[in-house]
Amino acid sequence: MTNEAQADCLIGMHLPRTMAELRTEAACHLLRVLPDRNMAVLFSGASTDEGLFAVELSIGEGCPLILDSKVPSDAWTGGELEKFPVHYKGHSIGELQVEGEITPDQAEGIEEILLHFAVAIVNIKLNEEALRSTDQYCASLQAFEKGVVLFQESNKEAVGARFLSLTSAVLGIQASALFILEVIGDPDSPLGLDQAMGIPDVMLDELRLPDRTWWPATLLDGSLQCFERQEDDSFPPLGGIVPPVLNSIVAIPLRYHGVLAGLFLAFNVALQDAMMDERLESDRRLSELGAALFHRFGLEEAAVNERELKTQLQIAANI
Repeated sequence: MTNEAQADCLIGMHLPRTMAELRTEAACHLLRVLPDRNMAVLFSGASTDEGLFAVELSIGEGCPLILDSKVPSDAWTGGELEKFPVHYKGHSIGELQVEGEITPDQAEGIEEILLHFAVAIVNIKLNEEALRSTDQYCASLQAFEKGVVLFQESNKEAVGARFLSLTSAVLGIQASALFILEVIGDPDSPLGLDQAMGIPDVMLDELRLPDRTWWPATLLDGSLQCFERQEDDSFPPLGGIVPPVLNSIVAIPLRYHGVLAGLFLAFNVALQDAMMDERLESDRRLSELGAALFHRFGLEEAAVNERELKTQLQIAANI
């Protein structure tokens, strides 16, 4: 194949719009240069763990690296390996590891393929990141649109009921619970059940870890978390017998600008739904609005209590 023909052929590597399509295209080009070889491409930009690489390509039955796994660069041991760096705009973003010897002509072809592969994979990653940002922005707008009704309520109980109704409707569920801290903003204060929908209070009280610690109180430090019943019928990290009616639980701490207000639990969420990521993001945004409102109610209650105390002290002083 002439250099011009090869260049025209490699242009096809920039057409895919998903990682799966790009992997197929890149594998075809690599196998054309190195037929029947075991090889893998490690990508450093896909891993948030220091020192680990994401396996973006795994070719050949003898390749020990599993696609999409995260491994150190020296994870492939045994046998003679040739390594080719993957560069993008002067930055090293990964490497190709090939089993066996490589001729100069093959090395030249590989470097040309990796040059195009690097540009294509970075473009797809950037596009995916842009789509995630757009989805998050849309989720914020949708949450604000739905959450406007929360600001129309004048008391805490009504806001709690509206909040449960909205967040449950977004996830398409029938059972949920709202827990509020006794002192909003103080994660060490007791967490109490404010309102529940579609689930008995006694069942919420039995959500405990193996050491009998009340599980909801341990979920305040984290972010949004999803839990599912396992094939062996266990429900980690919960201990004991979890009622069979519970198949999944989503926990969302209510936090606004660093102020922790409580916790929202959603039960039997269809986590495999194609649109669930967007729905969960909408609920997370709604939880921020809820936290802001509950924080406001807490400040108002504190102000009322302070005024009453001053009044009583003034009366006592007059007496």
